[in-house]
Parts: sequence; C-alpha cells; structure tokens
Amino acid sequence: MVKVAALGVVVVVVVMMVGGVLGDLPPPEAPYKILMLLPVSTKSHKNIFMALAETLADRASQLPTQCPCLSGNVYSTRTRILLFLSCGGIGVSSPRFRNKYALTFYKITARFPDLPPLLEIERNSSLALINSHFSMSQTVPILPSQVEVGAIQCNPAQPLPQDLETWISGAGPEGVIYFSLGSKVQGSSMPTEYRDAFIEAFRRLPHRVIWKYDMELKGVSDNVLIRKWLPQQDILGNNKVKVFITHGGLLSLQEAIYHATPLLSIPIVVDQPRNAFFVKNEGLGDMLVWEELTADALVNTLTEITTNPQYMENMKRLSRLLRDQLTTPMERAVYWTEYVIRHKGAPQLKCPAAELSWVEFLMLDVLAVLLVVLHITIYILYRILRAISAKIFGHQKVKSKEE
Repeated sequence: MVKVAALGVVVVVVVMMVGGVLGDLPPPEAPYKILMLLPVSTKSHKNIFMALAETLADRASQLPTQCPCLSGNVYSTRTRILLFLSCGGIGVSSPRFRNKYALTFYKITARFPDLPPLLEIERNSSLALINSHFSMSQTVPILPSQVEVGAIQCNPAQPLPQDLETWISGAGPEGVIYFSLGSKVQGSSMPTEYRDAFIEAFRRLPHRVIWKYDMELKGVSDNVLIRKWLPQQDILGNNKVKVFITHGGLLSLQEAIYHATPLLSIPIVVDQPRNAFFVKNEGLGDMLVWEELTADALVNTLTEITTNPQYMENMKRLSRLLRDQLTTPMERAVYWTEYVIRHKGAPQLKCPAAELSWVEFLMLDVLAVLLVVLHITIYILYRILRAISAKIFGHQKVKSKEE
C-alpha cells in the first residue's frame, strides 16, 4: 500500500501481499522522499520489495527502509512440526507471528500515540501493489488503485558461474534436477528419514542433481552437487534443467513459470499446499506430501515429469502468458508509486466505498428500508383482503338470515 503523508514524504507500507529494465519510463523531475516500512516482513517480502526499493533509489529517490524480520527464530523450537507437516495454514507458528505482529505495532503506537486507527490508515491508502497475475490465478475485478505486479522479482537468466555451468553442461541428455526449499527453510532441519529418501532417490536417477543445502552431506552419490547458496533464476533459465523440486512458495512458483521449468512441489505451510495443487491441476508438474515421501515415490514422480513432454508444454504455454505484458511488473510498480507522489496522494484512485461504514457498504440500511416497506405493504394488503372478506362473507350471512 502507498500512502502520502505530511512534508512530502511517501510511506510505502507492505502487508503480506507482492525485473527488468524500466524502458522509456522518464526519471522524476526531482528526487522523491520515500520511506519503505515492512513491519511484518519475512525473507520472501524482502526478496520482492528490495528490488523495487533499489529501482526507486536508482531513479534518485531518497529511500530509507525499516524492515525487521517477522519470523525471527520461529522455526527454532518446533522444527519438525513446522517444516514437515503438510497443513493448510501457518498452524503452530501462528502465535509466534501474532505476537511479533502485535509487538511491532505496540511499539509504533507507543512512539506515535496520535496515530489514527489502523483501519482508518488502510482506508486512506492510495495504492496497493498485489503479488499476482491473472495468468496464474482466477480472474477477478480490481480497482485502478490495485496494481498486479506478480513476478516482479523475475529476470532473464544471467550467465552461471563457471563451475555450475560446467556441471550442468556435462549432464548429458537426461539433464539436471534442481532442488531447493527456499530461502527460509534450512535443509539441516529435515528429518533423517526424508533426507535419506532424497539421497537414495537421487542415487537411482540418471540425472545430475543440484541441491541447495546448508551443510555438507555424507553418503550422496557422484551425480549430486550440494551448495549452500545458488543463483536460482539463472539455474532455472538453463534449458538443461528439467525439474525444479520446491516447497511450493509463491516466489519459486512464479520464477519456475517465468523460466518454464516443470515442478515437483512438496508443500510445507501457509499458501504452499494451494500452490502445489495449482501446479498439479494445471499440468505444470506434480506434488507429493511429506507424510508419504519415499525414495520410490520420488523416483517414480520425477521420472514421470522428465519423460512426459506434456508438463514442459504446459509450462511453456503459461510462461508465454506471464511474459506477454505491455509493461514489466517493475515498470508498473515504479510508475504507479511515482504517480501517487506526483498527484499528491492521487485521491482520484480511491474507491468511494472505502468511506462507507460497514452498514452502508453491505447496504443494510437499504435492506432495512425495503423490509419496512415490504412489511407495511403486506400489512396493508392483509387489511384490504380482510375488509373485502368481511364484506363478502358478512353480506352472505345477512342474506341467509333474511331467507
């Protein structure tokens, strides 16, 4: 969300929602002062918005950032449950997130006691940058102040370091499997039975494997290369990479689609199960759950993905849809951020519905009036019918008595 504050300073507040060259986008006439706040950020948030911050700074904007890490050591005490249980939400980590979230905003309100309520600040926001793209989700109506910047972190692949390039080039026709569980999950926290299943599966496969792991592993076969850090997009952009084994994070999903690499998703928490089902339903790859993970299941699934050309065809089709845009996500993010600054908060972008109370927004007042009118109408009809009935039947009773 982007909000224009006093003294010409723009505050960018990132809540849990969202490369390339900026082409012909003209530079600002004067440097802008932009404060980027990520009060509940994780590594994923920084992976997205630091690229935007750097681009804005390159355009001469003054852009200090405040982005404490939300999750902290959230995984340190209950690693097995948190990391390797296929659940639909944050689950047991919810208290940690909630407490950190509350503590952050308690500190803010203590420092600035005259701040308006959070809902009022949200209602006064001018712009929302949304980490989505219609090619990867359901089509929904959005407002002019809601700008899709999904895959903003994606860039064309750059040349690989020589040792990685040599390893991948020597893979032969079978190609390479890339395995990473993202920037947050540490491979060393993986339970032994799962790690052994991967080691055994990779030993039985003819492919070379690049495995992002935070420590040295014993017993791995010669076709496995282990590194603590890897240039993920540059690897995914290499045409010899046949499968990406992922935890199903949204950013990894976007990068795989951008570079057209089929997926094997093994979800852990939050939105990852949903992303994994998207991969399976769209024919972009397949998914496994940790509770059923075995060496046989890995070998069979990876063999199916690498030998069935339909997965690659589906991924290339979706990649074309994602890339076919008039402007890049970064260009849109920069343009609309600076647009809000140029137009003093851009009140013309705001939806009038934001000023309504919940009673007005849900049209409960209109419904109440309609119910009253309906009640009065029914009552009047009842009285009319009763009067007519009394007149008819009363007349018949009088006539029968006269006879």
